[in-house]
Amino acid sequence: MQSQIMISKLTHYATAFQNQTIAYQKIIAALSTLRALKQKQLPLTPLPSLSFSESQILKDLRLMPVDDLLSEFRQTLITNFGIYLIRVG
Repeated sequence: MQSQIMISKLTHYATAFQNQTIAYQKIIAALSTLRALKQKQLPLTPLPSLSFSESQILKDLRLMPVDDLLSEFRQTLITNFGIYLIRVG
């Protein structure tokens, strides 16, 4: 998935989940990282765990496509930016 499409989808989900702190933080972290990399900058903070637990998804099934999108995030980093691992610290 191209980074601009990923940014668009993440922006949509950020709006949809702005009242759910855990989901919103994960979405914003991925979105901020992609935007920084697009401007040829490294992210300022380490990424949190971007996956959701089975119980979180079962509690709110709307998280399932978000979880899939955040899983694709790693492939987007590899494909578009040649980044296989981001570690801070």
